[in-house]
Amino acid sequence: MVEVNRAALLHNFQALQTLCPIARKVVAVVKANAYGHGLEPVVRTLDGRVPYFAVDDLEELIALRAITKAPALVLGYV
Repeated sequence: MVEVNRAALLHNFQALQTLCPIARKVVAVVKANAYGHGLEPVVRTLDGRVPYFAVDDLEELIALRAITKAPALVLGYV
């Protein structure tokens, strides 16, 4: 398993936010186990900082719900 560097993830997120106009919201896409980085550590790091998370399917949504109640988008077929 990959170890998530929380400080680096937050730095990258903040850098991305500075590139977005004020009226835009950043959605954290955490499908596929946060692209192999681990759903739980990524979501716990970004929870409260992003307005939404995005997953691929119902199974991933259930896993996300075990960690946070933040709004979520399901990108795949349901």
